[in-house]
Amino acid sequence: LLPGLGPEAVSGWRGGEGAHQDFQFASGAAEVKTTLAKPPQVVRITSERQLDEAGWRTLCLHVVVLEARERSGETLPDLVAALRGALAGEGGAAEALEDGLIAYGYHD
Repeated sequence: LLPGLGPEAVSGWRGGEGAHQDFQFASGAAEVKTTLAKPPQVVRITSERQLDEAGWRTLCLHVVVLEARERSGETLPDLVAALRGALAGEGGAAEALEDGLIAYGYHD
């Protein structure tokens, strides 16, 4: 969401808070699922509330397909470092990212 919404995307991240959707904004919500499954990809919806559009003008389901490789490509620490770099100088958003990572249980 960062390329489309800019630093404001971080303020909508609810991943570590136990919210029904991973991102919630005044204009809508987004649920993000990841999968390592081979085609056809299948994602698991853990609660019907994750896709309950009541109260949202827009509700999106975004599926990220990952591929497991032995030490090639981007790693999770690489992605976190890239986010931190993209938010450098964006005080509130950078701080919110760090708070969210801790709430979600991510530690370097």
